[in-house]
Amino acid sequence: MQIGTNTEFPKDITIPEALNVPAGNVFKFALYGIGVAGYKFKKSESTWNICKGDTFYFNHPKDISFNSGSIVAMSSAVGLGQSGEILEGPIKSLIPGDTSLCAGKGTPDYHPELKTLRGVIGKPTTYQGETFSDITYVTSHIREHALPTEIDSDGYVCSIPISVILLFYKSA
Repeated sequence: MQIGTNTEFPKDITIPEALNVPAGNVFKFALYGIGVAGYKFKKSESTWNICKGDTFYFNHPKDISFNSGSIVAMSSAVGLGQSGEILEGPIKSLIPGDTSLCAGKGTPDYHPELKTLRGVIGKPTTYQGETFSDITYVTSHIREHALPTEIDSDGYVCSIPISVILLFYKSA
């Protein structure tokens, strides 16, 4: 088993302008994920900000199941690299013997009406292993999800199940 065997660009995806990668980069592979995103309510602004999350990734949508053997990677809001450094949003291989990882800062894109995270565009700055070594950009595309509307408690955290598509790009 390896990461990146699905080199077919998803047919059912609309990419917001904010998540378009710069010219000179080409699509390499996709991963499909399921997970949980945590949003924290900020009463003074009546806004929800993403504060945590974990997602498990599969090469193909048909692989998505609760069988841990079909999971190829995972991401967390924050994680640790092999040297103990703190990484933001690392994507790590879960395949035995594969230590591949990529991480970097991302720019979030929020849904204009729902005010929920609908994706992130990121440029990896940290690499481990070979799987992600030529990746120049990663975009995540999160299917629409709604948050509670009747919350009035500052700091309240709401966990929402999410479905994600990750698109990996390399230099042309």
